Amino acid sequence: MQVTTLEDLAARIRYLEDIEAIKVIKARYCAYCDAGYDPEGIAALFTDDGVWDGGRTFGRREGKVAISQLTAPPRPQKLQR
Repeated sequence: MQVTTLEDLAARIRYLEDIEAIKVIKARYCAYCDAGYDPEGIAALFTDDGVWDGGRTFGRREGKVAISQLTAPPRPQKLQR
């Protein structure tokens, strides 16, 4: 039988809790995508220096502002006279 220290058990529990937290974030991301790609909701899932990487097809965005602009509807351009 293997002897496990409290520190080992705490580390294993922390690892499992981290996995569960990631699952929750992924589920929220999917919910925002299913609800029409809410730009503010999606951006809120990222840290201020977070990176969204969609590869060659969708590109890469860095930071909450850039990530929120990825799915935000385009703003109408003002006509200049």
